[in-house]
Amino acid sequence: PADVPAAAARRAGAPASRTARVGDTAEVGTAGGDTAPGDVRPGAAGGGVLTRSNTLNLVAVARSAAEAARVESAIVHLTDFQPSRVITLVADPRRGAEPGLDVRMKLLQQPAQNGHPAVRFEYIAVEAGAAAIGNLASVASPLLVPELPDFLWWAGDSVGQSTYFRDLADMADRLIVDSATLVDPAAGLRTLAGLLRQNRGCPFLSDFAWARLAPWRQLVALFFDNPESRPSLATIEDVTIVYAPRSDGRESGFTGAALAAGWLASRLGWQAVDRPERTRTGYRVIFRGAAGNGSPDRGIAVHLRPVYDPAFANGLGAIFLTAGGNAPGTFKVQRSTAGAMTTTSETGNRPPVGRMVYGAPKDDAELLGAELQQFGRDRVFEEALAFAAALMPGEATADLIGPVPTGTAARPA
Repeated sequence: PADVPAAAARRAGAPASRTARVGDTAEVGTAGGDTAPGDVRPGAAGGGVLTRSNTLNLVAVARSAAEAARVESAIVHLTDFQPSRVITLVADPRRGAEPGLDVRMKLLQQPAQNGHPAVRFEYIAVEAGAAAIGNLASVASPLLVPELPDFLWWAGDSVGQSTYFRDLADMADRLIVDSATLVDPAAGLRTLAGLLRQNRGCPFLSDFAWARLAPWRQLVALFFDNPESRPSLATIEDVTIVYAPRSDGRESGFTGAALAAGWLASRLGWQAVDRPERTRTGYRVIFRGAAGNGSPDRGIAVHLRPVYDPAFANGLGAIFLTAGGNAPGTFKVQRSTAGAMTTTSETGNRPPVGRMVYGAPKDDAELLGAELQQFGRDRVFEEALAFAAALMPGEATADLIGPVPTGTAARPA
């Protein structure tokens, strides 16, 4: 695509997939063979069509065997979009001080389905111990297919803590993270926002936590598509965002809640009065927003509340908006079950209106597949991230992403 930046001069774009007529088998060249990695040669005459993916390079970084298994599982289950080559770098300091690297390579094939031909792509795994971790960027660079954009999926639970993170990010056209997995989300969001500022938006950045917010943002925006509800946007005075705390070492919804607050503030022109303050039930931050019609600026209280509920699936549980003044109203989006969300709205001139929307949270393969098809900047996300990072408290947020007692109702504070 024309808007893909060149992280290095060798990349010029993402050509379309190429196909070859093959028989029952196809020979795929390796580094030690007669052909370069990725070449497909016909086997026996007369078979079906095999598509050789020729789209992009994906470099995935894991810091443990468990993370590496998660990465491989997501890649194997990609359906709509496959990279041309996947290079998984396993940087596991627990392997000790062995100086060498363990390398394995295999060919993955997505079976033909829904009228589409089978697709093959290459998978290279490089495992390094503590002594060799610093060499990972130099190992990955010559393995990249020329003339293709390079995507970096950082699947680890920390960002910016190592030099090889910076080295790999400098090679990438797009960096993909999941801030929900970060052990220190406040520091992680600040690092990501700083990376965008320093590099002026390149590499482009994607966050699974932001992608999980898509249905929430759509449902909140739908409230105000109705002209009768739109005046309430200028009179919102209280927001409560309920999220799942970390449980059993899994993801937390804290960064999703912070990004949702940043999205609302950046879209509606709110300004933070001060840093968030710790409350008995989470965090509270006070914003100022223009009231319109020459009225004084109004205060908006935004609450971030951790509430454990299995239905929240380590993401958001609810967003409550309360408007006052001359355009009062309440607007609620809640996850009622693991596969359904409900919306309810009521304004001064309209009775309560509610509906149910079905849709389970997406898994890693679905999220990754969608991000691999993004080749430009998401400025709305970047602005929400900058706002969220600026709001992050200076102290550790472990208490907000850890378990909380069950039975706490998901209600506004």
